[in-house]
Amino acid sequence: GSEMCIRDSSAFESEEQPPVYDQLSSDQQSDQIALKNALDEKNAITVKQILNLNEQIDLHTELIEQKTAEVEEAQKVADAQLEKYKVRVRAMEESGRYNYFEVLFGASSIGEFLSLIDDIGDIMKSDKELEDAYRQSVDDLKAVKAEYEQAKAEMEDSKAELETLKALSLIHI
Repeated sequence: GSEMCIRDSSAFESEEQPPVYDQLSSDQQSDQIALKNALDEKNAITVKQILNLNEQIDLHTELIEQKTAEVEEAQKVADAQLEKYKVRVRAMEESGRYNYFEVLFGASSIGEFLSLIDDIGDIMKSDKELEDAYRQSVDDLKAVKAEYEQAKAEMEDSKAELETLKALSLIHI
């Protein structure tokens, strides 16, 4: 009996078999065509998504380069403002910040007294502007650094999404 099975199987192999596709009913064939078309469309969409993500990564790279330059510039401005502020504070400490009363009481006339009040007001206003400029430069630096970090994080997200998409597309192709 086992000899017959062998002969039967060899006879079966030698016969010309029609392709699997030809053995399907027309409904099954149209289902297969629809499935193939859907997979082709899905692959085309995946390719478009990959290209889109690559574009996003390029844009984020450019943005990061721009933000890096802005961070460096904002840092220079903040450093310069801090230096000006330090020089002014040092000068105030050396001259005695509270000498204003001595200066005012040293006036020999009402006109000189009023002029000294204006001068002291101008100095105080200038000091306040200097301090405000420094604080603003620090705030600007923080904002630019935050934008830089955000752009960097978005680029990393795009890269991760791209890698996931590439991995998934390899599985389905």
